Amino acid sequence: MTPRKTIIRYEVRTTQHGEPLPVLHKELTRRENAFCYWYCNPESEAFLNSARSAIRAGYKKTNAIYIGYHLKQKPHIKTIIDSLLDQAKNGIRNYLWHIAFICESRMFYDTSAFYRLSLKDINYIETTPASVLPYYSNYCIDNIIFRQGKQLYKLPDRNKAETQFFKVYELLTGKSRADAYKDYEDDAIELQTILDCANWKKSAEYIRDNPIAALKK
Repeated sequence: MTPRKTIIRYEVRTTQHGEPLPVLHKELTRRENAFCYWYCNPESEAFLNSARSAIRAGYKKTNAIYIGYHLKQKPHIKTIIDSLLDQAKNGIRNYLWHIAFICESRMFYDTSAFYRLSLKDINYIETTPASVLPYYSNYCIDNIIFRQGKQLYKLPDRNKAETQFFKVYELLTGKSRADAYKDYEDDAIELQTILDCANWKKSAEYIRDNPIAALKK
């Protein structure tokens, strides 16, 4: 759930990056345009919340719930929102898949891939340079430590990666961790066929709170 202190309760005329709001359709008024933008923007806490989107668009706080509902019923606005949400959902889905892939890499990495026999002395083991590691292995390097003149990698906590993976699994499928184990035993994990079970609002909140960089903390 979005913390109350982070909820914006006033009109916002620029994006999170300080740019003017994009014009979504020529038929929309300025406030209708802003409403559609915020309602369909997964990066905002107003995502899929019509009252918060109405406030951000400049409508009165006292009537925000009614106005937000009324705006979504207008045919031309509904059409635009449906189109924008399709794009937003695809983005959320792809991002969650990316996180799941990273978590999988961090759960099942092979420690031996990060070290090799020294090219100068076969009696010693040295760190495999990051430049020659497969790209997915770089997701598993949380930090590079220099100790006694040697370079060492700090590798992930597999348990934390597993927890993150099953959280993403739940968001994508609506299923619990226990269900995931059962699906795995039954060879029935087919995420592509059940992605529409995802809770889009919770998924967007999870992504806002867990950018890729946060996975390494």
